[in-house]
Amino acid sequence: MEKSKVLIIGATGRLGYHLAQFSLQFGHPTYILIRDSSLNDPNKAQKLDFLSTAGAIPLKGSLEDENSLTEAVKQVDVVICSIPSKQALDQKLLLKVIKESGCIKVSNPSIHFGYCL
Repeated sequence: MEKSKVLIIGATGRLGYHLAQFSLQFGHPTYILIRDSSLNDPNKAQKLDFLSTAGAIPLKGSLEDENSLTEAVKQVDVVICSIPSKQALDQKLLLKVIKESGCIKVSNPSIHFGYCL
């Protein structure tokens, strides 16, 4: 059975880090969207190093950059966004990109839905 290609947004956060670990443990090709600022934070850099060593594929980008989101979403079947709920509105551009991409499964820790148009 072919494994889903998974993109995790927020992989350096508390929840996202564990989601990325589980995705890798279950053998899914796992992509993680990385902001440049994450590389300057020692704690986040350590998590990124661990995930990369475990097989995660880092992609540079952010929720504010439509081009990086489009390129990331094109490579996967599933998008998991684990940003804090207080930043829920920051996902508007991501949802636009997913909608335009076609059929992507989307997961948010508090909202789960498929996006197939």
